[in-house]
Amino acid sequence: MRYPIPLLLVACIFLSCHHLPSRVNAVLEMAGNNRAELEKVITHYRNEPEKLRAAYFLISNMPGHFTYEGDAVQHFSGIFTVLDSLHRKGIKVPTTSPILKHAWDSLVSAYGSRPTTQEAEVHPDYLSLSASFLISHIDASFKVWKESPWCKQLRFEQFCEYLLPYRAGRERPELFHNRLRERFALLRDTSRAKNSYDFTDQFNQQIRAFIGLNNTMRLYPFDMSVSEMEKARRGSCAHLCQYETQALRANGIPAAVDYVPVWGDLNRGHEWVALLQENGKCFAFNAGGAGFGGIYDCPYRYSKVYRKTFALQETGEAPPGQQVPESLLNQYRRDVTEEYTKVSDLDIPLTRGSDIPRSYAVLCTFRTSSWGAQAYGPIENKHARFSKIGRNLLYIVMYYYQGKYYPATDPFILQDNGQIRYLRGNAQPQPMQLLRKYPRFPAMLEYMGAMVGGRFQGANKPDFSDSVNLFTVTGIPAKLETAPVTTSHPFRYVRFIPAHGIKANIAELMFYSNDTAVLQGKTIGFPEVSQDETGTALQNVFDGQLETYFSGIKNGVCWVGLDLGKPYTIRRIRYCPRSDTNFILEGDTYALSYWNGEKWVNAGKQIAAGSPLSFPQAPAGRVYILHNLSKGNEERIFTYENGQQVWW
Repeated sequence: MRYPIPLLLVACIFLSCHHLPSRVNAVLEMAGNNRAELEKVITHYRNEPEKLRAAYFLISNMPGHFTYEGDAVQHFSGIFTVLDSLHRKGIKVPTTSPILKHAWDSLVSAYGSRPTTQEAEVHPDYLSLSASFLISHIDASFKVWKESPWCKQLRFEQFCEYLLPYRAGRERPELFHNRLRERFALLRDTSRAKNSYDFTDQFNQQIRAFIGLNNTMRLYPFDMSVSEMEKARRGSCAHLCQYETQALRANGIPAAVDYVPVWGDLNRGHEWVALLQENGKCFAFNAGGAGFGGIYDCPYRYSKVYRKTFALQETGEAPPGQQVPESLLNQYRRDVTEEYTKVSDLDIPLTRGSDIPRSYAVLCTFRTSSWGAQAYGPIENKHARFSKIGRNLLYIVMYYYQGKYYPATDPFILQDNGQIRYLRGNAQPQPMQLLRKYPRFPAMLEYMGAMVGGRFQGANKPDFSDSVNLFTVTGIPAKLETAPVTTSHPFRYVRFIPAHGIKANIAELMFYSNDTAVLQGKTIGFPEVSQDETGTALQNVFDGQLETYFSGIKNGVCWVGLDLGKPYTIRRIRYCPRSDTNFILEGDTYALSYWNGEKWVNAGKQIAAGSPLSFPQAPAGRVYILHNLSKGNEERIFTYENGQQVWW
């Protein structure tokens, strides 16, 4: 009679006779009550060397991976139910959905504050993942690797980073292969793509039809599991690219997540997908983006770009405590800045001392209201060294201590050719004519440009069959603009109609019969969209708020106007495009500041009588920032060169 040997006994015999890698042993020691689960995985693959190596890879790198759990996560999981319900009812959830924002605000009100990762519980993978989960995942990953035409060429090391990981962020791990392969089975079966690039292009188009960006979900600070994203179908760029990365991997496309923690000239970061192609090079694209790619033409500038890795990256000796911000010490990422932009290795003389001996300095760019670190480097002989730094940006070297920054140099521009130009100031004052407090990026320029070719019309029939053109927009409106009207014919109905096939994107519209009186009437237009559902209804054009707007529809007819009740002669029209309202606003109070080498110093304050804003005696050769003290949050540093603001 044969007696089965208990699995635990087999594990003990195998592990005692088999020399485990030191890092695997270290994780087993940390695993506590979950050690037996991890040992089961190792024993399970005792006769499959390649899968055993994969198990070692996952287990040895678990200390850097975890899931957020607890009340902070559970309380706000209701937002997924709300989104799922909206989708099932066929209710649109655009980027600025008022319905979703209201639901989110209700959750915040119910629980007292917005959720943060600091409030959540950290559940390390080595304490929580079961043997059955890991074995199922490893087996599924190997099946994809060996059978998919787009990843057969991967070396084992590439397989481990671009196909094997069971997570793309801090999401709750799930066995996602079956559901994601089923979702995209038709594409796999019918695609005639000849390479991974073409297949991923098709894949991304399908993803775009399913998921999308939403401003409210950007406030949700936790990463989403596959099942959560398939309920929500809306999220931040990080949520979207984590989902698409896992979906690609499940369908045999090697992929990773690349990201900028903070752009060099913008106070936020971004994440996207990096496709590992057959030639060994990565192709970057926005998850669910309208065009395949987009990253290489991004209007923002790279200071540092990283690729998230599952494996711990050896970065040498860790800096002493308190000398470097915690955000720069992530060891589960690889610097890939040079794949995206020109870079320089810098050796910067430190011209300002520190009261405390320092062995490291940090390289900073500007954030919304202060300097923030992009990189750190060692100090030797009063010089700081930094590697692979993105060019065409304005930097300053700082010392970091207990959460605060202290200047170590004057600001400088790392020019496109790699040369450095310091900004130390000039004894001579200069006159400045300022048009904005924040740069006008291409996306906003596209919104504002939508009015070009649009016409303001007057009519006396409600269908505008007798319409007369009062004014045509020929140039991109930069602010609240005024247009004269030459005809003296009176009209009862007035409107703005954009060029055919273009969205209206108009924020404000006023018709005058004399110099001061704004004509009032009943709002008319097409299409009549719900303000509650879209936040971009016709009425926004006449609410006196430059921040709200009527969007209209693309590739169709849309227009907005007024029924004045009786005919009036129109003398002039004032109009404003959809915009960020960061131009000079008449009646608002502005203050100009400059960096004097140690801190921001006031250079003057005034109430705007119009645009441009004039400062006749501003200090020359400095870094400046313009504040709107009346409203708004966005502001950005600039230099003043050849009579123009140059943004950094």
